[in-house]
Amino acid sequence: MRAAFRGSQGEENGLPWDTLMVQMQQQSFAGLDPDEDPEFYRAVLEVKGTTLFRMVEAVVGERGFADVINALAVEEGHAETSFAGFVEAAEDRAPSARREGLQRLVHDWIHGTHVPGYTLTRALARKVDDGWGIVYQVIVRVRNGEPGRGFVQVQVMGRQDQAYKNVEIEGGQEVEVSIVLWERPFRVLVEPFFAKNQRPLMAPLRVAEQVVEGKPKSYVRVVPEDERQIAEIVVDNDDEGFSMPVRRVQRYLRPGLQGGNWQLREWPMAFGRYETNYRWKQGGDGAQPAVWSTRVPQEGEYDIAYYFIPPRFAARLGLGASFSMTVVHGAQADTLQLERDQLEGGWNLLGRFQLEAGGESRVELSDRAGGRLYADAVRWRYINPDHPDEVYEEEVGNWQSRGGRGGRGRRGGQEGASIGRMINNLLR
Repeated sequence: MRAAFRGSQGEENGLPWDTLMVQMQQQSFAGLDPDEDPEFYRAVLEVKGTTLFRMVEAVVGERGFADVINALAVEEGHAETSFAGFVEAAEDRAPSARREGLQRLVHDWIHGTHVPGYTLTRALARKVDDGWGIVYQVIVRVRNGEPGRGFVQVQVMGRQDQAYKNVEIEGGQEVEVSIVLWERPFRVLVEPFFAKNQRPLMAPLRVAEQVVEGKPKSYVRVVPEDERQIAEIVVDNDDEGFSMPVRRVQRYLRPGLQGGNWQLREWPMAFGRYETNYRWKQGGDGAQPAVWSTRVPQEGEYDIAYYFIPPRFAARLGLGASFSMTVVHGAQADTLQLERDQLEGGWNLLGRFQLEAGGESRVELSDRAGGRLYADAVRWRYINPDHPDEVYEEEVGNWQSRGGRGGRGRRGGQEGASIGRMINNLLR
């Protein structure tokens, strides 16, 4: 929903998003005074309002949510309804197994100060013969990298079949979700609702043709520590592992550095762990590279990939037609020449490299090029030697989604105002 209320300068009702995010993590909604700071109050309400409706619908189901609205319309005679009345009606129609979860969601929404953030750490599909025919088991892992509890909906899509599960994820926790489909699946989508993520997490699925025998189960489980083997490391241009060193000291009578250093730009098609932005600069003389580095957690082979945007957009941004990247692994350094129009929108494989545990791996984008250069994110994906086919292919760029966060769904932008009236009644 962020896209629905964010202005052209990345603001919510005139407040910079970063400022709003910091303030929301310092003060709960229940502690806000709409008269003391109406601008901030309204900004928080617009960010969280529609999200709560969508989370409640995910818990009680579409039919249950429609029943809640219809029941309130009949009982209240189309008058203004209190937020407490809405929650009570939703709880009455929620399955008993989900009622406690709904209560936690509402409590966190009003009294919590945390904002979760998610990464999709695994997405794989298996073709299974369950004795009656072929079905497909999809296994997804999602990690909440922030300290507070969150709530997501994991959706698996086939051409004529789809299924979903609603999952609570505690702060710092990783969960594994198994979903069984009758039709061949092609995509996984994780809806983060209220989170630091700007958009749903999406991954295409590759189904191995090998058939496994057995009876696949649908489940949700917490991934224990001993199973949380590093699946991948992503260093974004906002992360500590990203740097923009200047590798030449300017001296008297020596020409100045060309092109200036890397500038920050926001763009919805850029990669973002939580925010979508990138760095760019004009081509220079090679003295100001963009560098991504990480400490290797375990020995083994890693696929290293570079995130890029579709070439047709790259050309419009004036990005150079060719550029070079160097992968430093151990005592070796491999320099690759990349052509802009041969890259895909999303992750582009630079190669598979053997890395030593505890060592540093580094990727450098040289600024020696014509045209602008794009510095966004680099990914190290560990290759499990026992299951090398479990990594999925990036046939769909991470920037693709079903539309703006506020543009999806059946209800319009008036929900923020409606829930605002209900909450005001509750807090009076």
